[in-house]
Amino acid sequence: MLWVTVLAGLMAGPAQAAYKWRSLEPENSPGKICIAIDDKELTYHRLEDRSALEFTLSGPRRVKIVTRYIYDEKDPARAGFTVRVIEDGAELLRKAISTEPSDAAHLCGKTDGRVGQIRRVYVDIPSGKHTYQVFVVERERKVAARVFRKVKVRETPMVSLTPLEYSSVYTLQFESGALSEHYGFASDEPLRFQIVGPTKVKVCTRLDFDTSMSGSQSYGIGVFQGEEQLRVHRYHVRKMATASYLEYPDILPGQRKCFWLEVPEGLHTYELQLVDGSGIRATAKIYIPEEDLGKGR
Repeated sequence: MLWVTVLAGLMAGPAQAAYKWRSLEPENSPGKICIAIDDKELTYHRLEDRSALEFTLSGPRRVKIVTRYIYDEKDPARAGFTVRVIEDGAELLRKAISTEPSDAAHLCGKTDGRVGQIRRVYVDIPSGKHTYQVFVVERERKVAARVFRKVKVRETPMVSLTPLEYSSVYTLQFESGALSEHYGFASDEPLRFQIVGPTKVKVCTRLDFDTSMSGSQSYGIGVFQGEEQLRVHRYHVRKMATASYLEYPDILPGQRKCFWLEVPEGLHTYELQLVDGSGIRATAKIYIPEEDLGKGR
């Protein structure tokens, strides 16, 4: 194990304006569908050919409509449907979409309830107040959707926290040439970090893929404090083809998966463990708000 005393390295500069997607509850919906993604249950809305999913917004603003196909037992893996959007009573767009079953999502309470991978439709709203209606063109198709609006937020500067204990350092190089330092851990070598609260910590992990691994893989991250398991996050990921580790050319990083950890007041030591089987390895990068960097000193 490597033991370190450095607590954090600067990641971001002054706070600046940024954009985020925030969910929008429609005014009218043909019905709701619960879809589970990893361990999280989300409410989607049905799309139908005659009954509209309807919402009203003022522009200028961008809207994102996230769709998922709901499979019947006899549906083939590749499925298609068409989304139709009406703006103030006039057809704005039609978009033909094809999809395949998601590895991570399923109908709530039905692990065999297949749903499609996310497919997105974007609408740019002009100035003024406008009403939108969203349909699926094909009557026999079952499609679920969520609506998001793009909003401006003030970003909190974050810094990267160096763990107390980890197995090795990985330097991730992206296709652009940018470098990012990550910290390795394994099923038998947990990662530990210490933080003074109250604060909020962002934990991002990447599964290690070797050359023999193909398709998507599953892994679970357990968060422990002492002997107590606080939570488990389970993910399904694919390897990245546009990034690599400088120190380990035979290992490819998986897609990044992040979660937030609320830290109560006082000094706390947390441990990340890979909980699903042996021989699994991953990397982690941990962030805290810059304003909380010197807390407790």
